[in-house]
Amino acid sequence: EVKKVSRACGLEMKPGVWSEFEDFHAGIKAQVYLKKCLEAGVEIAFGQIAFGAVMNEDGIAGVATAGEEGNVAYMGRMILDATGDGDIAAAAGADYETGNGRDCISYWASLAQYLSGETYRNNFSCTVMSADPRDYTDFILNGRKRGGEIFDHGTYVSMRESRHIRGKCRLTLRDLLTFRKYPDGLYTCFSNYDPKGKVTADLVYAGVLPPQVAIQIPLSALEPVDLRGKGIRGLYVLGKAISASHDLFPSIRMQPDLMHQGAVMGELAAVALSRGILPEDLPEEEIRKTAAETTGDLLELPEWNDSSREMVWRIQETTR
Repeated sequence: EVKKVSRACGLEMKPGVWSEFEDFHAGIKAQVYLKKCLEAGVEIAFGQIAFGAVMNEDGIAGVATAGEEGNVAYMGRMILDATGDGDIAAAAGADYETGNGRDCISYWASLAQYLSGETYRNNFSCTVMSADPRDYTDFILNGRKRGGEIFDHGTYVSMRESRHIRGKCRLTLRDLLTFRKYPDGLYTCFSNYDPKGKVTADLVYAGVLPPQVAIQIPLSALEPVDLRGKGIRGLYVLGKAISASHDLFPSIRMQPDLMHQGAVMGELAAVALSRGILPEDLPEEEIRKTAAETTGDLLELPEWNDSSREMVWRIQETTR
């Protein structure tokens, strides 16, 4: 549908790295998704910005928002936090770390520069703290002074990284390099390791940039926990704010992987709700089966059986 509308508007879609549908015009894709949601009977509240969570003794019960309709609480058996920065999870009391977790430094942010109404280019200049109104505003004002002869600037500050919500399982760089598998595996990422900023791993500082390999993400990395480590029932974090370390983050943040993540979690939520339970209450084999049958993700990874000593002995004078 996106391809059809794009061609009708005279816009050609370029082939992506993984598929022909990777390149798209954001406005067109948003309209197509909106149309499909309405056709499916989804009720959409426009202009309501989430600022809080409605809690009960069992976990999360809803989301508090503000907007043209005033302050409204939207209640639900299950809440998918797709804010990208874990805003709802943070409001619900979830534990988290910012940036690298050591000094809050994150990867660079961008205010897009539109060369025309059709295409844009990234403008990554520095980090930004989204929770600081002064810093956020300064970033926008400075970004609008850059670009020279361009059509317009974007209105959305795109942060490569902000919060990492702590989940029942926290993913690390070791998990990527050892092809770790999980009983509750949910989806697979396959993005190049592209940090765009400072990592903290000794491995990278020693001159080894992790290769592009597949990594499995479990459902438990999307299930937030509070400061005491207790799970927040009914709440799931999507987007780039899932439970992962700063050093692993470059391999799981790319848009195709996150769109795939949303598709798998949406299907899993529907399966669970149709039975009156939450996703984590499903048998683990059914979680993997849902991903495979609905999105083609078989959650397959190579077997890992190397020891550190064997790896060291493999290094030769021509090893990059």
